[in-house]
Amino acid sequence: MQAVILKIMQFYNQGRTATFFTETKGLVRVNIRKSTANNLSPLTLMEIHLQKGQGEYYTLGDFSLLDPILEIRESLERLNAGAHMAKLLLNLHFPEKPSPQLFLLFKAYLLRLKESSNPSLLAASFSLKLLKHEGVFPLEREDFFLPVSEEEWLISQLLAHSRSFSALEELSAPSLIERLNAHVGESVKSF
Repeated sequence: MQAVILKIMQFYNQGRTATFFTETKGLVRVNIRKSTANNLSPLTLMEIHLQKGQGEYYTLGDFSLLDPILEIRESLERLNAGAHMAKLLLNLHFPEKPSPQLFLLFKAYLLRLKESSNPSLLAASFSLKLLKHEGVFPLEREDFFLPVSEEEWLISQLLAHSRSFSALEELSAPSLIERLNAHVGESVKSF
């Protein structure tokens, strides 16, 4: 199954624990041998095979690297946008809740980040699409989690509902994008 590494943590002295967002299992925690973990990094697209381990953890079997998405690491703004999207998934999505459409959306956004001239805009759009996916995106401007003008509300709607990256890249609302990313990021910390 395809997966993206969202987070890797030290697990005692024996290895690491990684959180993967997978195509068929959703968010899963995986024990990884130290020698294997040294070759992995967050925001990497992989093909993995998991075996059920102890408790809530899986064990990583065979894996192959599909795309290291190295271009994200060439720009701090791109890296921050990718990390922002990963944190949102870690905090908002339930463990082991299969969500193939959300996985495909996340993968598309990560791959688009490689060439994006406006990573913050992509992060804001992904944030709103994730809120929509989880059923908490407001239907009315008055219910929006930020005070916004009518024009900003329409831009927020485009960010949340657009089906094309080219349509997104034509938008210009730096103040709104900055406020959205900051507010959603802070709100997620309280979950």
